Order: sequence, then structure tokens, then C-alpha cells
Amino acid sequence: MGERVIRRGDLKEFLNDDLYEAIDIWKEYTRFGLPHGGGPVAETYEYIALVSAFEDEREAAIADKRKK
Repeated sequence: MGERVIRRGDLKEFLNDDLYEAIDIWKEYTRFGLPHGGGPVAETYEYIALVSAFEDEREAAIADKRKK
């Protein structure tokens, strides 16, 4: 994955209800795990893709901190 840059002037278009809902879903996942209790196969593709995207960003942030 390449580095993504969001310009300050463009930030407003990303701060919407969909983003806040996605953040809430990810926070719930980090606290309680997968909601249906059957592993990834019990979840929708969209749910797994969303959680994976947030986890990828978290891991990248951790790796960046280690480089400093």
C-alpha cells in the first residue's frame, strides 16, 4: 500500500456519518471481537473488509512509531 495524503482542505468531505459509524464498528470489534462468534466466515465481507482496513492502519501507525 502506498502512503495516502489528505489535504486539510479536503478533510471535511471525509468527516461524515459513514466514517463515524465505521469507527464505532471498529472500536466495538477491538473491545469485544467478532459479533457473531463464528469467526470470519460468520461475518459479511463488508464487515471483515472494514475491520481489516482499520487494523492495517493501526499496524502501520505502530510500525511508524517503531521507526522513530
